[in-house]
Amino acid sequence: MKNRRLKYREEQRAQTFLEYALLFGIIVTIAMVLAPLIKRGIQSNVKFVADQVGLQQCAEQQGGLKGKVDSVKTYAQQKTQKTRIERVGNLTYQYDDETSFGTTQLINSGFTLE
Repeated sequence: MKNRRLKYREEQRAQTFLEYALLFGIIVTIAMVLAPLIKRGIQSNVKFVADQVGLQQCAEQQGGLKGKVDSVKTYAQQKTQKTRIERVGNLTYQYDDETSFGTTQLINSGFTLE
């Protein structure tokens, strides 16, 4: 009887060790798969903070005719409201239109080496 208990405990320990090893392997695999995404997220945060700090010497990208970086954002929005008006024997529709648009342009004329 004592021998059976000892054997059962050893099997249980081996099973527990195997479960922990399997769980650790799954976590490592997930970390390896997600590593590029985590790396890109960290890099984008670092770049965002660096851009907020300001211009650094020779940090501008080459582009445009004289090394300028141009960014243009344009938006347009249109709203239409249709109203139905009924009077005795007469049906008419009234349309209210609203259109808005805008443009934002960023030109970086900072120092660049040719």
